[in-house]
Amino acid sequence: MRFLSYFLDARKTIMANKMRSWLSTLWIIIGMASVVVMMAIGHGTEKSITETLGEFAKNKISISSEGDFSSRDKNNDKPGGYVQKVTFTKTIVPYIEHYFPELSWRISYQINVPGGTVKIGKKSEEVSAVGVPLTWFELNEKKLEEGGYFTKVHYEDQASVAIINGIFKDTFFKTKDPLGKKFIFNKKEFTIVGVLKKTEFERGNQIYIPDTTAAERILHKNAIDSFDILLDPQDDNKLRKKKLAYLLLKKYNKTSLTNAGFNVSSFAEQQEEMKKSLQGMKMFLLAMGAISLLVGGIWVMNIMIVSVTERTREIWIRKAIGALNKDIIVQFLVESVVITLIWGVVAFLLSYGIVYFVNKFLSDPTQGLGLSAEIDQNIMMMTFFITTCTGIIVGILPARKAAKLKPIDALRFE
Repeated sequence: MRFLSYFLDARKTIMANKMRSWLSTLWIIIGMASVVVMMAIGHGTEKSITETLGEFAKNKISISSEGDFSSRDKNNDKPGGYVQKVTFTKTIVPYIEHYFPELSWRISYQINVPGGTVKIGKKSEEVSAVGVPLTWFELNEKKLEEGGYFTKVHYEDQASVAIINGIFKDTFFKTKDPLGKKFIFNKKEFTIVGVLKKTEFERGNQIYIPDTTAAERILHKNAIDSFDILLDPQDDNKLRKKKLAYLLLKKYNKTSLTNAGFNVSSFAEQQEEMKKSLQGMKMFLLAMGAISLLVGGIWVMNIMIVSVTERTREIWIRKAIGALNKDIIVQFLVESVVITLIWGVVAFLLSYGIVYFVNKFLSDPTQGLGLSAEIDQNIMMMTFFITTCTGIIVGILPARKAAKLKPIDALRFE
């Protein structure tokens, strides 16, 4: 009953100071909604990026040819010269497998083929192509929707066959069966033997051809720009990276990775760096929301201080009939917390509405900003706790002021 009485007193406080109350509650709503929504966007973005990266590999090491001007020589403090990039060939695969047999059938590579225009019927679109080895589809977890994968015969014969992605099918064969159909690419005729399942993250028309066909019939060279090593989930990524780097440095007679002509990158390390960046972004968003919440708390304190002044007679009457200082303090603290929490609930409801709007209209990269938002329940509970604490903190000063009022102050006020 006493709490209900305090709740009704809080309602009277709000009604008696309508303009100031609405201004304060506006800041409370802005502050809490800012914290929840901005953290939801940060959490949703982090989850989306993690899922996107997880589509490509969970434990992967990439090795690529790189040529550039090196940094200054530490020994004689002279400018570094140009580092000629190492040219990898497909022989690098059996070489690594010889020293690390456990990596057999785990090394994948792509041969990039210059893009071109494909015309089928009346439709003409830009298409990109890559040459891939026999194990590429299995290692990269690419599933077929129709048709079949390449066979050993396709590789041995350097066959002009292609597997297309879902976008290619939707572009040229929206209502037709693409299997067995032919098209011209790079002045050569290819036959479609398979269609990959469409994924959420693919972009553009893509075709895959046997790497032997790409190397011998189109590019007329056996070089590859990069290759990937897909490890077991439990494999030590950092240790494996060091061993591979050491092996390649010895093979190409290089002293360090700074002038090696190739780069060894770890997917796990890249993911860790990205997580750190996202955590920094989330902390920045949390700080911005906390500032708005602080401003709202100051407005609540302002209302409660004014309320003490305007309710001097009421406070004196309560003390005259036996109310203790602690009763007055509790009364104003509860009023402050109730005012804060009532509009906090409104802020939460508004937050859910904003998150729904973001995911509904701004999540598609082709039509909106590509934003993703997901409310973290832990953040929600933390914000609710902070809001309660804010109500208590900003209510202490007005409560103490009310408790110290004397009867003579009430007479002077009247």
